Amino acid sequence: MFGYSVNISNPMAVIWWSAIFGSLLASSSYSTSKMGGLFLSLTIVIGILMWHTFLSFLTHWGNRFIKDNNFRYISGFSGLILIWYGLTFAYKVIMFLIK
Repeated sequence: MFGYSVNISNPMAVIWWSAIFGSLLASSSYSTSKMGGLFLSLTIVIGILMWHTFLSFLTHWGNRFIKDNNFRYISGFSGLILIWYGLTFAYKVIMFLIK
């Protein structure tokens, strides 16, 4: 329960989901009517709560299946993906600035 409360009250998560919520609501044709906007708002809020609940359960129960030694490999692989993404992004920026 503690992980769920930390996850749901994280300021960055609140800002992230508010941005997602706002962009979905603004771009939807359902927001033109009050009932459609209310329905869309409720489904987005329910989806956010379901995501946070799933993430909390996954992190709680996932520690039992993944050994400490495997976290090193997962972190290394994630780091390589982030480095690749950063280099790809930097390449695209440089190519944009050159043109």
